[in-house]
Amino acid sequence: MKPSEIRAKGEKELEKSLLEKKGELFAFRLQHGMGQLTKTTGLKNTRRDIARIMTIAREKTLHLNVTTPVETPVVAKKVATTKKEKPKIKTGKTKKGE
Repeated sequence: MKPSEIRAKGEKELEKSLLEKKGELFAFRLQHGMGQLTKTTGLKNTRRDIARIMTIAREKTLHLNVTTPVETPVVAKKVATTKKEKPKIKTGKTKKGE
């Protein structure tokens, strides 16, 4: 379920769809516990749908307007530079035999 579809619903419809999704989640959990669930993605997607519905319902109760996406600033990419050699530091120690 897309967030735009959820935002188009009213508060009563959100409560109804939340109850439906919770029922689906119960059925998925029951099937999973009995070993009959073959596709576990339905379980994950249902949990996410419940979270989306609850989030949008909370936005509506707080009267938040989240219909327009926030623009992210464009970050300049780093240009690859040539590898600089580290300067050699003389410590005064000499190698054996020199």
